[in-house]
Amino acid sequence: MGVCFVHEKAGNRLYVFNHVEYDSTSLSDEYFHDVDAGVPIKMPHNHFPHNDPTLTPQNRWRSHAHLLFGNWINDIYQTTSYDLADIGKDRR
Repeated sequence: MGVCFVHEKAGNRLYVFNHVEYDSTSLSDEYFHDVDAGVPIKMPHNHFPHNDPTLTPQNRWRSHAHLLFGNWINDIYQTTSYDLADIGKDRR
């Protein structure tokens, strides 16, 4: 699977390498587009039930995506200064 997130503490940056915002069929739509175009591509691992591309994918990550974005927005809210003159300054 590999790395999903990297947090750069010095710049307070978060890098996201996966697509938790995808709906249930976004990845399969991209896969079938490439297959139809003749692009040599491997089937997404564990995306289709029983690894059968004729079956509709299940979105098992939606609740995790909502939690991630909710926590991210909360973190931005909690660490953003209320004084416009202080925005951009390191408060740590």
